[in-house]
Amino acid sequence: MNEEQICDADTVNKCGGGTKMKTAYTMFYEQLQDSIDTAWNQAEEIHSGLDEMTDEEIIETRNALKNRANKIMCALDSYAKSKEELT
Repeated sequence: MNEEQICDADTVNKCGGGTKMKTAYTMFYEQLQDSIDTAWNQAEEIHSGLDEMTDEEIIETRNALKNRANKIMCALDSYAKSKEELT
């Protein structure tokens, strides 16, 4: 195994006794998973909130809904291939 995947003999103590180091793929995957989790949580908040609101309340909370949608877009921005600019 190469140095990127696990600690070599000289750095075993620094790495906690042979604990695997994170590869670039692992770090990318963790970042992607975190972004997906963030987007999912924000979308779920919108969904559950809409079920509890009247039409009038939805209109009144338009800015809050836009802010949540913006958080979703920010979380997924690095991964989206087809994006439209918002005004």
